[in-house]
Amino acid sequence: MRAPIFAFLGISGTAVALCAAGIALFLIGVLAGKNKIAEAHGLDKIVALTNVCFAIPLAVFGALHLFGTQFVIGLVPRYMPWRSFWVYFVGCALIAASLSIATKTAVRWSGLLFGIMMFLFVAMIHLRGALARPHDRIIWTIVFREMSFGGAGWILAGTAIDGWRGRGRTALIVVGRLLIAIALILFGIEHFLHPTGLPGVPLQKQMPTWIPGRELIDYVTGVALIVAGGSILLARKTRTAAAYLGAWILLLVLVIYGPVLIVALSEPGIAVQIEGINYFTDTLLFAGTILTVASATPWSRPAELTQRQRRRRTGGDGARALLDQSRSLLPDGLSFRMVMPPLPVLVLLLVLQALVVAVFQLPLTQPRPISLTLVIVPDVIVLVRAVVDAVFGAIGAVAILGRRGRRRTERDGESTD
Repeated sequence: MRAPIFAFLGISGTAVALCAAGIALFLIGVLAGKNKIAEAHGLDKIVALTNVCFAIPLAVFGALHLFGTQFVIGLVPRYMPWRSFWVYFVGCALIAASLSIATKTAVRWSGLLFGIMMFLFVAMIHLRGALARPHDRIIWTIVFREMSFGGAGWILAGTAIDGWRGRGRTALIVVGRLLIAIALILFGIEHFLHPTGLPGVPLQKQMPTWIPGRELIDYVTGVALIVAGGSILLARKTRTAAAYLGAWILLLVLVIYGPVLIVALSEPGIAVQIEGINYFTDTLLFAGTILTVASATPWSRPAELTQRQRRRRTGGDGARALLDQSRSLLPDGLSFRMVMPPLPVLVLLLVLQALVVAVFQLPLTQPRPISLTLVIVPDVIVLVRAVVDAVFGAIGAVAILGRRGRRRTERDGESTD
């Protein structure tokens, strides 16, 4: 069925409903965050769009569940009763989550529940298909994509104004960052293996031939994804890398996926129109996912100050004050004593690495060395960073204790005189 006003354009009513939901959430998100967007400068303006970029696709996917059930009901496992009910239930849940995230209301619950829903989708739908078809790179890409979306939801829940506190907040942010970093690195590698696919999330659809420099675009995107993923894992320049990558993906959404969407809407088939909308919103959600990492990471201002500025700002006991000042920039629950990730994060890392090996065993000509590298490198990064943090922590402690000892000696000498 087509909406009468759009019938002459050949656009189906379902596609109109999806576009209307996206436009409505865009307006709601911009109105809700206009002050923050106006106050931001430079890259922070891109980071300020995080909730908008994340909420719009959720509204579109929710509308798809409500107005295009025939495209979704096949994904519901056959062993589940009332399959149509679950389609409509998920659609309403997605729209509610999109409104919550766009208006930044009760995000601690909407982000948390959205992440749990994504992980359930992976466990109940996608992972089973991936294990049944281990040679299919597309299904594995979907697995890591959905997990990164769920991780982003948890980051939003952890960083919300009314969000979680203490260890719960730390766990949500750390797990979310880890899932997103792994997805970025894997997707970056896929861009080099398939350099003519649409950039961003490397699925099956190819980049239109009328786009100049298709392979160059994919290579640049692949490098950016790998660099940003490594930056997140190493916790070095994370906000800058994530903000630049998010801006790049947003640019691709506008200049590549936008024309792809327009071409798809001009086609007569409703399936083609829905596919074009899905690719556009899916990549927009991927951009929002990347930007959640930037929004959860503060600028490392003390590292950017000169030594004189540090002494001027810290005053008194310079080493101790600088330590306290740097600690105050960290999320709640993190401290300099936490030099190793929590045990659940390490266990999750091992599980994801096992999936990585399965993904890269087949498309590469020499699977064992490369897959082993993908497994070993993250472990080495974690261990090296732990050792470096421990060494610098010990050096700082020794410096502070030595300075205290000298001051105590000076005070004792003055009292003796």
